[in-house]
Amino acid sequence: MSIVIPTLNEGENLRKTIQSLQNTITCNYEIIVVDNGSTDGSSDFIEREIDDPRIRLFKTERLGAANARNFGAKKAVGDFVIFVDAHVLFPAGWVPELIKNLDDSDAAIAAPALSTWGNPAARGYGFRWKNPRLDIEWLPQQGLDTYSVPMVGSGCMAIRRNIFHEIYGFDSGMINYGCEDGEICIRAWLLGYKIFVVPRIEVSHYFRSRHPYEVKWQDVIHNGLRTAFSHFSYERIEKVVAALSDLPEFREAYNLVTKNGIWERRDILLERRKHDDNWFFQIFGINF
Repeated sequence: MSIVIPTLNEGENLRKTIQSLQNTITCNYEIIVVDNGSTDGSSDFIEREIDDPRIRLFKTERLGAANARNFGAKKAVGDFVIFVDAHVLFPAGWVPELIKNLDDSDAAIAAPALSTWGNPAARGYGFRWKNPRLDIEWLPQQGLDTYSVPMVGSGCMAIRRNIFHEIYGFDSGMINYGCEDGEICIRAWLLGYKIFVVPRIEVSHYFRSRHPYEVKWQDVIHNGLRTAFSHFSYERIEKVVAALSDLPEFREAYNLVTKNGIWERRDILLERRKHDDNWFFQIFGINF
């Protein structure tokens, strides 16, 4: 089991996350921490205080959320890779319950329900897009047994390591922050895999109103456009472009995404996929 934690200026949250993992995982595991350019010294305690070869720290420059996860996955040796944020708390026995849902050959990703750190009554069971701006809405619980959902958050998601590489990992063209979890999920579905939420497992995630690092409009818009250009029909792309066009730094983001090899990427994915975006939007009731 390889746990990959990208982190950036997380303060004490990173320590709490690692302690929670140590207290709740009983199988063989490694923890790979990818410090994505922190300036607060929040990962220094790993080298200073932790004498455990199962916990490895890699300090990098600002790779962005997607590429920090890809970096960690390349270092992973486990059959399963579980990506978690650096501000998550875990329940006892969560790992076996989660990964048993990846036994089927077409099961790509499994994720727990996410509750709000400090407010466990606020829960989400996967999410979907609710409009052409690619704003998301968290989904309510549909039952106690595992079931498929359109997308799950990268705050905690498990995937077989071989399948992660088969679907090309997280999109390396994503910049900084935004849309990387939704993009890998729709890509997995269109390539013929499935995504599941395991409602019996509840992981506590710190949802915050402000990031401890700079997030630019250009980056978020770029990643949304890149998702649309990679997977959507031209008609649906036009709706996304129109919906985002009034946001700050839209023109810069649009120019960047069209110069960043997106059409070559689109062609590669179109050749491999088993479903189109109309199929995905219809089965999950996404209307735009």
